[in-house]
Amino acid sequence: MINTNKNVKRIIQTDDFSILQKECNLYTIEFSPYANNQPLIDSITKTNILVGSTSSHDYTQLFFKATTVETLLQHKKKHCLEITANLINQLHYLIQNTNQCFIGYSPENTIVIDGNKCIYLSTEHLFPIETKKETITITYPFTKNDFFLSPELKTLKVIPSQTHYKTSYYSLACLIIYSLITKDVKTYTIEESDNISDMLECISIKETKLYYLLKRCLHEEPSKRSILFL
Repeated sequence: MINTNKNVKRIIQTDDFSILQKECNLYTIEFSPYANNQPLIDSITKTNILVGSTSSHDYTQLFFKATTVETLLQHKKKHCLEITANLINQLHYLIQNTNQCFIGYSPENTIVIDGNKCIYLSTEHLFPIETKKETITITYPFTKNDFFLSPELKTLKVIPSQTHYKTSYYSLACLIIYSLITKDVKTYTIEESDNISDMLECISIKETKLYYLLKRCLHEEPSKRSILFL
């Protein structure tokens, strides 16, 4: 979609979406007209992560007001608990209400709004869950740099192939840990996620509720992973 309004500035652009800033703190997220964007948009509007946000009738645009909008790469590592809670809330909505989940999380697709609200934007990374088996079917190849990989995805050699939907829990934990340990998530390569459990032990959040939540997400057995603040 081409916008000719001179007062509109495109501030973020990816293969999945673009974010436009208008006057008076008005923002628009534009999605591909060829993707099924409704589950993703509903996971943002119906969870009230962005209070007052609305979508176009064809679910190709999401409108909201904000003071700042940035990617996790640009964010200054504040409000970690709120950001984590928002991402968990969005993921739970998708799993429970649409029977879908993200295959993984990438810093480039993680958007921080007003410093303490966070959403993940990707229809490409959103997969249907086969309820009886609790699995998702991987139908296309991906590179090591697309998102943080769980151990089971790193060993995947055949497509199509099935993996437990909680592969997303592991990737989400990696995203949160990397955002805590570095000023720039891009300074770490995907291979370093092999040491993610060791990195968790070095963070100052040890023995907190967030620490134990992340530890449960990193369980080697996918079916035993859980996302709980206890």
